[in-house]
Amino acid sequence: MADNVTRIKEQLGVFLDKETELAKAELVPAAKKAGIGSGMFVVALAFVLHAVWMFVIALAALLAWLISLTGLSTALSIVLGFLAAMLISLIFAAVFAALGWGSFKKVKAPKATIAEFKATVGAITDGWARREDPSMPIKSPDLGIVRDRTA
Repeated sequence: MADNVTRIKEQLGVFLDKETELAKAELVPAAKKAGIGSGMFVVALAFVLHAVWMFVIALAALLAWLISLTGLSTALSIVLGFLAAMLISLIFAAVFAALGWGSFKKVKAPKATIAEFKATVGAITDGWARREDPSMPIKSPDLGIVRDRTA
């Protein structure tokens, strides 16, 4: 019995080493490609943010021109146009922040995963307790029959 346990431990170590090698062989190239893809998305996001900024400036200029048609001075029209564009940007920011907050409030804890983890830990600790106390009955995994260890 002790020889079998020793062999199982050795084979389990070899198995884990090979699984680790396989995981590295698969994950390293995938992680590299994911990193490059993420970098490209960051660059694209920088250009999108720049475009949005330019749009806000163009909107401010348009609003300044429209305000100047009312007869106000050019300087005051420019200031009011940029303030109006800022206000519009803040309204958009508030709407997106409210949508994001609502989305975060919907996030729930993974109850099924936590319950499964607790059940697994309980089964492992029960198994260790039974292993150390030979008088505890064991359950047959195939039939569910409880029998005495001494039998």
